[in-house]
Amino acid sequence: MEDGIVYHFDDVSDFYAELDDVLSQQLCDSSEAANEITKTYLGFLINFQHEFLTTSAEVAYAMYKFIDAPVYSRYQQSIVHHLLTTRATKSSSPVELAIIYAFLLHAGREDLGVMKTIVQTTVDANGTNLFLQKLRNEIEFCIGGTRFTIVILMLMFEMCKVAKLSKGDLEHISPAFIHYLLDIVENMSNDSEELLNYSAMRLILVFNEQFMMQRAMSPVSDDGSEFQNQILRVLRSKIGSSKTFSENLIFMLNRADDACVQMLILKLLYLIFTTEELFEFFYTNDLCVLVDIVLRELCDLGDENDAEALRQTYLRVLNPMLVNTQLRYTPYKHQQIHRILCAMIAPRAYRPVNATTQRLVQRIMEDWWEGVCQEPVAPVVGIHLDNIKIGPDSVAMAIASENSPTSPAVSAATTADTSTSTDNAVNSTVGMADPQPLNKGDTDRGVLCA
Repeated sequence: MEDGIVYHFDDVSDFYAELDDVLSQQLCDSSEAANEITKTYLGFLINFQHEFLTTSAEVAYAMYKFIDAPVYSRYQQSIVHHLLTTRATKSSSPVELAIIYAFLLHAGREDLGVMKTIVQTTVDANGTNLFLQKLRNEIEFCIGGTRFTIVILMLMFEMCKVAKLSKGDLEHISPAFIHYLLDIVENMSNDSEELLNYSAMRLILVFNEQFMMQRAMSPVSDDGSEFQNQILRVLRSKIGSSKTFSENLIFMLNRADDACVQMLILKLLYLIFTTEELFEFFYTNDLCVLVDIVLRELCDLGDENDAEALRQTYLRVLNPMLVNTQLRYTPYKHQQIHRILCAMIAPRAYRPVNATTQRLVQRIMEDWWEGVCQEPVAPVVGIHLDNIKIGPDSVAMAIASENSPTSPAVSAATTADTSTSTDNAVNSTVGMADPQPLNKGDTDRGVLCA
C-alpha cells in the first residue's frame, strides 16, 4: 500500500477489486518487485482483516488468490524467504503476524516444499529452529487472542509434520507447555466451533510423533537417563482430569478421513495401551466406542498397500486395548471381534492373506481370545464364514446368532459419513499428507480449519 494514501471500501467487492489490481501489475521482472507487490497485497489484508476477513473461508480465499497469481508462481522462493526473514521472525504485532502466518500456512499446505523451506530457513547453526521457538512463546504467553493462537497452532502442526525436530527443539516442548495445550482442550470443551480445541490436539499428536522418532534414534538422554516422551509423562499426571481430551481423541479417529491424522492418533493410543500407568486412561464406555471404530475400519479399509498398512496399525492398537484395559474384565462384542478376526485371515480365492496381517491377528487370538477369554484358538482353515458380513457400505460386524451388547455411540449412519482416504502412504512424519477439515461446514482446499 502506498504511504500516505487512506483507503476506504464501500463493500467486499470493492476490496477484492483492489486486490485484483495489485496482482495485475505488469512491471514485475525481479524478486524485489515481487516482494513489493507481496507487501502491498498483504498490507491490504492486514489493514482490512477485521472488515472483510472475518471467517477462515474468507482468509483462505484471499490467500489462494495470491498463491494462484503469476507473481507468486514465478518468485515463490524469494517471496517466502523474504517474508520469513523480514517479518515472520522479526515482527511482534499479532495484527500483522495473523496474516503473515496465515499466508505461510496456506502456501505450505499447497506445496510441501514451501513448508520444508519455512522449517529449514529458520534453523540456526546449532540445529535449533528459532521460528518454532517464537511460535511456542507466542502461544504460551497468550499473545494475540484466540484467532491468532489458532493460526499458530496449525502452522506449528504443519511444520512438525514435514520435518524431524532436533533434540534441542524437543527440549523446548516442556511438560509445562504440554499442560498448557491440554488445558486449552479441556477449557474449550463447550466451544461451539471447537477449532481451537482440535488445533491444540493435533499439535499434541504431532509432538508425540516427534518424541517417538527421537526415542527410536536415541533412547538415552545426554545425561545417561532414559529418554522420556513428555506427552506420556504429562498424560500420566492427567488421569481423571482429561475427559475432553480422551473423548475428542476418539471422536477425531471416528470422523477422520485423512490417513495422517488416523496414524497419529493410533500411535498415541498404542502408547497409552502399552504404558501400565495409562491402562485406565479412558473410561470403559469410551473404550467400547473405540472397539466399534476399530472393527469398522478393519473391514471397510480396501486392499491397497496404504490401506493394509493402516489396517495393521489398527490391529496393533486392538491387541493391547483388549488385553490391558478395562475391556479385559468387561466383555464387549467378544464373538463379533473373534469372527471378524477369523475372516481377515481365512483363505479366500480372490485375495491372498497378507503375512503381517495374519501374524498380528494370530497374536491377538493368542493374547486375548485364548489368554483373556479362555477360549481355544481354532485353526483358520475351514472356518465357516457364512455368518460374516464384510463390505465398504456398512459397519462390518459379524452377524452373531446371540444378542450382542449395543454399541454406545458408533452407528451405521456415522460410518456412512466417514470415508478412509489413504491417497498418500503414511508411516512416518516426513511426507505425510495434508490434513483435511474435521469440522462441519469447512469447504475448499486448506481452509484455516484443517
